[in-house]
Amino acid sequence: MVLLGTLFSSLSYAELLTPEMVLSEAYKSNPALAAVKATAEAEKELVSSEFSLSSPRLGFMRETDMSFMQMENGQMKAWSVSQEFLFPTKYFSKGNIQETKAKRSLHELRYKRLQIRSESLSTYFKY
Repeated sequence: MVLLGTLFSSLSYAELLTPEMVLSEAYKSNPALAAVKATAEAEKELVSSEFSLSSPRLGFMRETDMSFMQMENGQMKAWSVSQEFLFPTKYFSKGNIQETKAKRSLHELRYKRLQIRSESLSTYFKY
């Protein structure tokens, strides 16, 4: 009798679990979803870098191993700035490929969310 009384009193004070609460907790605590989301964000961030120039170089050279005649003329120093240029259509191609990868990873994120949703709700309604 005492056991039933404590069981009913604890049930009356307990919160009712709703499907929205189950989904929010499942989305929040699922590590696979967090990994897919991080991948999608990383792919999206790479889009702008694929459309732009790459490999800028800045160089400095100083001659230290000089003969006496070269020392009279002063130290030799040289600065250089260089940039690798690809054919212009290559930038558009690389950017479009990266946009496609970003879209694909976004679709994977949506699929993973739907998969988690179906598993969570089916478990909720099973119980």
